[in-house]
Amino acid sequence: MKITEKLRKASAGRNKADAGRSVGLPDTAISNYIASGSIPRADIALKLARALEIPLEWLVDDDQDWPPPTSSTQPGLSIVSDNDLLHELATRYRRDIVRFLETVEHAETIPWEVVAEELLQIPLEEGIPISLSDAAITIAGPGMDRVGLDFDLEYSVPKYAAVHHLELPGRNRKREDLDPVAILGKVRQSLLSNPFYRLVEKYMSLRAECYCEDPSVAHTRIAEFDAKRAELKDQLSKLKPRAIAGPKKQDLKASRKQRRK
Repeated sequence: MKITEKLRKASAGRNKADAGRSVGLPDTAISNYIASGSIPRADIALKLARALEIPLEWLVDDDQDWPPPTSSTQPGLSIVSDNDLLHELATRYRRDIVRFLETVEHAETIPWEVVAEELLQIPLEEGIPISLSDAAITIAGPGMDRVGLDFDLEYSVPKYAAVHHLELPGRNRKREDLDPVAILGKVRQSLLSNPFYRLVEKYMSLRAECYCEDPSVAHTRIAEFDAKRAELKDQLSKLKPRAIAGPKKQDLKASRKQRRK
């Protein structure tokens, strides 16, 4: 079972905002991960597991199904030296940033028309198929505050990473280029002239709004959300006749293969 579905089941009937706040996450963090289908980093996954009172090992292991085990054994981190622990945190921090940059750096090659057409067929209450471009969902989905949260391990870890830059993943890049919020801002700015990208971004924002709604009243707004999705589909149909012939569905797979190289 995928982590998104586990989060959905574990948070069903619970106040997601209160659960997130209890471990230092923003009110919308849990809902955003469910809506976007993105995979949280290790430290964020740990907070999500604590917030929902489920074992971390079960949450991140796709081979384990529902329900979660009733107990979990936590590693004895107290025996690890502060320097070793900080270095491991900095290593994971930089590795995740490098992966993030590798994901968004090919934004211009994503067939946004195809992504918009496929996404707008999906009702907001349904999950996003894994066949869709991961990069497209990453770029258009989470808000800038979510990205800032994902890569903020407080002051000490980024400071350590800056001092030990040449020992960590991303050493081949300039330190000033390893700011995920700034990078995503530039990428999004460069895509604003693409009307299909704007539709994808609007759809992802609508999904986030839908999943952030209080569960007790969310079902009463399904028609409203579907109407908004229909408006986006109408905008797409008006755009397509004017669009220059571009990459089609088969190019999604080619685009993903290119990013893996």
